[in-house]
Amino acid sequence: MARPDLAGAVARVFAPPLALSGFDVTEASTTLVTLESGRSALRLSYNSEDLPRPWLSVAVGVSDVQGNPPVLVALWRVFPEESELQDPARLGFSSQGELEDRLVRVRDDWFPRFVAPVLASEARLQTALLEQERELLAEHEALKHEQHLRNARSLFDSEDYQGAVDKYVLAGVGTLSAADRRRLAVARRNLSAD
Repeated sequence: MARPDLAGAVARVFAPPLALSGFDVTEASTTLVTLESGRSALRLSYNSEDLPRPWLSVAVGVSDVQGNPPVLVALWRVFPEESELQDPARLGFSSQGELEDRLVRVRDDWFPRFVAPVLASEARLQTALLEQERELLAEHEALKHEQHLRNARSLFDSEDYQGAVDKYVLAGVGTLSAADRRRLAVARRNLSAD
């Protein structure tokens, strides 16, 4: 499958209606298009690594300062109760024609129902951006926790008991599994025996 051209598709499907709404294309490539109007932004994109059947991603946001890239949040995060915004069958495509069909749905259905109202309500958009930030931070902390545990286990297995204790403490002693608590206790015993 040839890589579908998102910029060309947006030019054909979106240009006239969005130009009337004051949106201009500020960034365009084969896989990403950003449209902005004042402080409001709409980004359409897909991940080429998902070929041969990628799915269209729709994000909305605001620019805090003219010239800076907009801060964006996926549309499904703003409306988590709307399953159609997360349905790969409604967003996936395998040809240029299917991509353009998805863009027509965004233009004719999602723009008036979801995009325009959220861009008009900065409070709802800010709430979604803060929630996204909290979720990403929690995900980052969970990854850090898992990395500390992997490191602690590896250090324990190589008999670096001080390193294992340090990593277990970083992971949070109160969050350890029973097996990790046993390893920590053994490591501390071995350190005190030295």
